[in-house]
Amino acid sequence: MERNLRLYPFYQFFQNLLFWMPVFFLYFSSVLPIHQVLLLEGLYFLSVVILEVPSGYFSDRVGRRLTLLLSAAGWMAGSIIFCTTSTFAPFLVAQFLYAFGMAMKSGTDTSLLYESLKTLGRGEEVAAREAQAQTFTFIALALSALVGGIMAGFDLRWAYALSAIAGLAALAIALKFVEPAPASRQAHSPLIQILVVVRRLRDPVLRWLMVFVVATTVLAHVPYEFYQPYLQFLFGGSDGGYTLAPAVAGVLTAIMMGIAAVASHWSLTVTRRLSPGGTLLAAVGMLLVIISAMSSVLHMSIMLVIVLRGVPMALTKPIIVSLTHPRLTGSVRATYLSVQSLAGRLAFSATLVLASLAVSDMEDLSMDGISSILMVYAVCTVVVLPVFVIGAIRLTRATKETRKSAPTSSSAV
Repeated sequence: MERNLRLYPFYQFFQNLLFWMPVFFLYFSSVLPIHQVLLLEGLYFLSVVILEVPSGYFSDRVGRRLTLLLSAAGWMAGSIIFCTTSTFAPFLVAQFLYAFGMAMKSGTDTSLLYESLKTLGRGEEVAAREAQAQTFTFIALALSALVGGIMAGFDLRWAYALSAIAGLAALAIALKFVEPAPASRQAHSPLIQILVVVRRLRDPVLRWLMVFVVATTVLAHVPYEFYQPYLQFLFGGSDGGYTLAPAVAGVLTAIMMGIAAVASHWSLTVTRRLSPGGTLLAAVGMLLVIISAMSSVLHMSIMLVIVLRGVPMALTKPIIVSLTHPRLTGSVRATYLSVQSLAGRLAFSATLVLASLAVSDMEDLSMDGISSILMVYAVCTVVVLPVFVIGAIRLTRATKETRKSAPTSSSAV
């Protein structure tokens, strides 16, 4: 278990060396029409949705270590396909492998961390440990964005080749993990497992966390999907054969993740001052500001807002895991987290598919098209903002009322 704790941050580091992250939209749009690009992204999230619950159940039933091994293998295989092909059909396969890797990791990584700590009698350390691992994550994202963006200026495929190497390193680390306490984790049959997950939503803390997870998943992915074409309009074209936009995207993403790493370090301090509900509400508000700014004007000054995109997720994840894990048993933990992730990804996948239909008659995405799509997201968020305010108040109240109590194995079923 101590080895798991030592390796966990490094596994997160190599799994998040996503050199393709600042250039994937640019790469796809360089070889595919825009409606296929958006469709490809929508189908990726749809694939994650389809795989989320089965992957969580697989993790609860078979084990954390094997699930994380398969996750790293999926990321590596998808990267190899992307850097060796350039047509829609192989890209679909690669996106599915990326979705597979994402789904197998979702919930399983943090479950391995919590169960390793719990076996050692140190479960209360999960928030601090997750914040530390998240700092490694954001450093990896920053480093890979910087290197990937610069290398992609010469050839966009370099970003995926480097990602394949990082996937191999993550696979090697996962091989050294030890399965935590398998005897105490016996998943139910699939139907009962889902019923157990649904019953856990009777807990008001878990219920409101679900609302905020869905909201922040959708809102955090909006600037992530559209800031690359946004930068293309600011820095389009090439200089002596070198394309500037990928390098700018890489530098911007590196700064974004560097700021997020600092925010992750201070996340527990911020939560103590604002309360869990207040911090989650602040995250929603920050994402709304970023989306609104991008939809309003095309100007270099908006880059100062875009770099804050990682802060909301850096602040919220330690809160979510520290409040969620103690309210779940090992037999349902990964399944529940997968369902939670599924809800957010399903919502965002649906919005991307709708966006692809709205621009299906466009060969290239215009700035007016980007502004219109982003404005719809912003308006919808404003409309449901009162729900988030109510949720923040009730979540803070519920966490205070239940701080001294924790569910037993029987109550979780």
